[in-house]
Amino acid sequence: MKRFLFCSVLLITCACSVLDSTPTIEQARARIEAQLARETPHDTITHPYLSCMVPNGVILANIHKTDGQSSERDGVKRYDLFYEGEFEFTKDGRADNAETGVVLLNCPPGFFTRVNATFYNQLREVRKGQREKFKGDMDFEKTENGWQPYGIADFQIVE
Repeated sequence: MKRFLFCSVLLITCACSVLDSTPTIEQARARIEAQLARETPHDTITHPYLSCMVPNGVILANIHKTDGQSSERDGVKRYDLFYEGEFEFTKDGRADNAETGVVLLNCPPGFFTRVNATFYNQLREVRKGQREKFKGDMDFEKTENGWQPYGIADFQIVE
């Protein structure tokens, strides 16, 4: 009887700990990799350089969780996962920080007119294999199917 009672308490404790779990860095990694793989990140749609973006020009080299914060709003459990990592460029080009990460460009000579030459000069030159450190955070909501990311992952290049 004691063994049955002990096993029951242990099973209930384990079940409760699973229900109170938090999002994993693997979930964040999958979302970030999906964002980087997009050929048209959200905030580049209106930019003049859309035609010279390099698909898969930037990959996620590594990422790790630095912190997290739980909250609840309107009865919905939320979690803000903070992380740091590195992007790696797969080709030479010029890079721009986009809302969804980093965008690699390879524009032909003369592509940028005098009107947007200032924008071009703000881009930084990068080489294949070069890495840049970043930090950011991602918001999750608890649903019937577990923790789901909402919105986009935020990034800030760290020097």
